[in-house]
Amino acid sequence: MKRMTLPYGVQDYLPDECYHKNLAERRICDTFSSFGYERIETPALEYSDLYAGVVPMERMFKLTDNDGGLLVLRPDTTLQVCRMAAKMRFSGVKKLYYTENSFEYLPNVYTSRTREFAQAGVELLGESGADGDVEVITLAIEAFLSMGLKDFLIEIGDVRFFKCIMRGCGLDEADAQTVRAYIDNKDQLGLEVFLQRKGVDAEFKEKFLLLPSLFGKSDVLDAAGRLCGDDSCAAVLDRLRYVSGRLHERGYGKYISFDLGLLRGLNYYSGLVIKGLAAGMGLSVLDGGRYDDIGGSFRPGMHAVGFAIGIKRLLVALDADEPLTGAPPCEYAYANFGAPEASVQAYVRKLRAMGKRVTECFAADRRALTVFARENGIGRLIVFTPAGAEEEEVRG
Repeated sequence: MKRMTLPYGVQDYLPDECYHKNLAERRICDTFSSFGYERIETPALEYSDLYAGVVPMERMFKLTDNDGGLLVLRPDTTLQVCRMAAKMRFSGVKKLYYTENSFEYLPNVYTSRTREFAQAGVELLGESGADGDVEVITLAIEAFLSMGLKDFLIEIGDVRFFKCIMRGCGLDEADAQTVRAYIDNKDQLGLEVFLQRKGVDAEFKEKFLLLPSLFGKSDVLDAAGRLCGDDSCAAVLDRLRYVSGRLHERGYGKYISFDLGLLRGLNYYSGLVIKGLAAGMGLSVLDGGRYDDIGGSFRPGMHAVGFAIGIKRLLVALDADEPLTGAPPCEYAYANFGAPEASVQAYVRKLRAMGKRVTECFAADRRALTVFARENGIGRLIVFTPAGAEEEEVRG
């Protein structure tokens, strides 16, 4: 029997952990809302058809509906937002945010990942152009700042630059995915061996081998310009320069860097890609980008850009930055030793209306009340007797 154990890749949140998780979600959502984004909620169950061709079937938890339809636990909220948007009436842009748990079916060899994970994210739908990219990156930075995260970086790339270089190199789609993986992982040796084995021309080989090193501040974009003189490549770099300039004008320059070898989700993203990194974390805390092709498949012509923050990873980053404290205790503990219940509740309601946390102790005497308060870190007692209410500090 496994009554007292959890399946691999899921977890309980004890009171202190749950406090910080809820606090993070609340602060992040308040930030999203302050930018004019509206909250939505999506179901945990969807038909598998929603994710066909985007999320591999082997990465989803599956079950069969009563009518024989194949259902999955939500592996991704973005496609759900696209499904919703297809039915919504709006012109221009629509700004939405969510906080949801998603699910990914993983064997237990993936020790750094979980199968159920909380995310908070935004989706900017509609034609917003490069200014939309700027807003989404701004929102990512402000979300981190709202949590007090100090040492972080938003890496910015664009998958179209890689696709420009791919044109004419003679590699098929499967080979392109292999090259992408080597570049994304900064594995230049593996990349060189693969390109040599495939007989890629020296001109293309040189460009591919330079891509993993094209990361850093905005001067990287100038280096990339010398790598490819194609007009479409130049347009990609010009757009990134525009985004960089706007973010610097807003005072966010120290929080951004560029990585033209950032190629995660090549078939998912259509342009901008972003990744949020925090000191001491080997995994990204935030991932996102522009997915115009997917958006347009649900609602013709719909452009879309967004990101999601992994809440658990964010909490780990915050704890590494400055150890998280426990959840704050109640301010008051009380016990009733013979006072009229109506007067007790009136007294307690007044404190709660002032924002105080007040908990009842089912104590037999004052000593038990004091012990309860000490064990739970509560600073003040209220003793109710027929003579009235008596407040006192917990000593010792």
